[in-house]
Amino acid sequence: MTAPATPDPLAPPANVATPDPPPATPLVPLAVYAAALDPETRAWAVDIINFEAIDTGPLDRRLAALGDREDSPFIDRFAPGDAGLPVGFAHGDPWTLVTLAGAEQRIAAGFGASVPGGSAALHFKVDLGPAQPGAKGWAIALRGHAATTAKLVAPKPLAPAALAPGALGRIVEALVPKLDEDLRPHVRKTTIAEKHVKLFPGRFPGGRSHVAFVHAMAKSDEDDFEVSGVLFTRTDGAVEFFAVADVLGAATFFALVDIDGDGLDEVLYEDQYHEGWYLQMIHWNGGKPESRTLMGDGV
Repeated sequence: MTAPATPDPLAPPANVATPDPPPATPLVPLAVYAAALDPETRAWAVDIINFEAIDTGPLDRRLAALGDREDSPFIDRFAPGDAGLPVGFAHGDPWTLVTLAGAEQRIAAGFGASVPGGSAALHFKVDLGPAQPGAKGWAIALRGHAATTAKLVAPKPLAPAALAPGALGRIVEALVPKLDEDLRPHVRKTTIAEKHVKLFPGRFPGGRSHVAFVHAMAKSDEDDFEVSGVLFTRTDGAVEFFAVADVLGAATFFALVDIDGDGLDEVLYEDQYHEGWYLQMIHWNGGKPESRTLMGDGV
């Protein structure tokens, strides 16, 4: 009599999918910063002004030791292993730059901290080395060597008339009630024309098809002032207000980028007024737009 065969070790059926690994920590928004290209040195430097989720205890103690610099700017540099660096930052740290040309892996070559004269804003800078030939403007900077093929994209803008009949009127109607109450009567006397609105197509959630930037001039009893804001248009013709430019300044589109590869575009734009400038990022939280300040300074 033949002995029964020893059964093979149990294995999962071939048609059963392996469970997905747990999702990684989201890149957006906490690990996203911006880098500027120095026009003289042609080197990239991350300029951090948003310290959410960064332990700045060592840096705060370093700044306190510098004394009262309220009336004058100061700049401080950090040697390798310096105890004044924020927790988790070190020379040789991996970073990723996302530019108009694509993603580049970089290494932190140096650190600096400054508070510009006339400003109370702390700037912490990370040197990322020389730029590639032809690079210009700004880049997105991510902590770590991110596995991404993302790049900044600047689609050609459309005028409202190219989108749908009545789009301009709906955009103006959505923006004006969000302006300063004292300025609304003057804005209503101003003609906001097709040339004052630029629409940029993107991959946005919730039926949103374009991000709209408005920039026009209006006249009050005392002076001229800028009328500017950011909105989204939807495929059903509806318009969704997002933000008014800061301190009667101008909001200007810069680029789109899918930082985390989720198929949705983040929006980068400049928010500039007579005494300040900021680079802002619109990202998505549960299908709703939220803003993060990436870079800039103001009085």
